[in-house]
Amino acid sequence: MKLAKVILLLGTCASICRGQAFNLDFGDSPVPSAAYGAGANQPGLWNQVRAIGGGSLVDIMGQPTSATYAVSMGESGFGIEGATGDDRLLMTDCFFEASGVPASITLFSITPGDYLFYLYGWATPLDGASGTSGQTTFDIGIPGGNSKTVVLDYEGPWPGMQVEGNTFAKVQVFIPDFATAIGIGLRPSGEGISIIQGMQMVPIPAPPAAAFTAILALACSTRRRC
Repeated sequence: MKLAKVILLLGTCASICRGQAFNLDFGDSPVPSAAYGAGANQPGLWNQVRAIGGGSLVDIMGQPTSATYAVSMGESGFGIEGATGDDRLLMTDCFFEASGVPASITLFSITPGDYLFYLYGWATPLDGASGTSGQTTFDIGIPGGNSKTVVLDYEGPWPGMQVEGNTFAKVQVFIPDFATAIGIGLRPSGEGISIIQGMQMVPIPAPPAAAFTAILALACSTRRRC
């Protein structure tokens, strides 16, 4: 009987944990450390995503997944005065859109479910080190009428840490079962350029600790009785 309960709870947890967690750093500079959670407070391995071609993604545990990406954007790097450590590694290079040319990152074979997307886009190469101010509009294209648009108004100098609404935007999206591709695009800003420096995908809801505790307790009890 207890074994059946363990199996049931494991199935419930598998349903809760259906989504995939990813950290993506855009550009060719070294990626942040696995201890860095950024704005999402999601530590784990960071994928280095280059603007040339595409590739595969690993999750935050470093495990291979079926997810892949393709990039159609320019790539650039610039200094951010005051940014240090992993913040600097994440934000010092970017993908960009300019002159109205369509630019996008496409993700394939992402596990369906609810997610929080964290999109980083502070400052532009045109701003130099000061970061002054600007705006980036992110368009997230998902089949089935679930597309989202989020606007990030940023201003400098660097605030000393990741700040929602300034250094990154957060938006909740639902990826349906039939969505084979997800596009993240940039719209031109008033300055003529928009950027994205990285993103995190956080599945929701997070697995409740109580569920894991119950599974562990029941599994241990069943093992003792065997």
